[in-house]
Amino acid sequence: MEITEKRTVEEVKEVLVGRKCDFCGKMVDVHNWFRVTTSHSDWGTDSGDSYEYRDACGPECVLGFAEKYVREAHSRNPNTLCIEIEHKRSLW
Repeated sequence: MEITEKRTVEEVKEVLVGRKCDFCGKMVDVHNWFRVTTSHSDWGTDSGDSYEYRDACGPECVLGFAEKYVREAHSRNPNTLCIEIEHKRSLW
């Protein structure tokens, strides 16, 4: 038989305290930033492993990376590169 009682337990958890831009290294405003997701479908079922997620501090970093990525995609044959850019904005 289990015998239980309520106790206060202190727990250590890893919590998000900030974000750093993956392109320029500056700290990201957590209320106004971009998430850049890239992937490809070159290998069929293995293409799920190709997803990469990056954080960007602002339009300059996003556009600089996107230009290079699109130019590379344009020159590939066959081309299965994919890029998704999301603007993350929090009002709190």
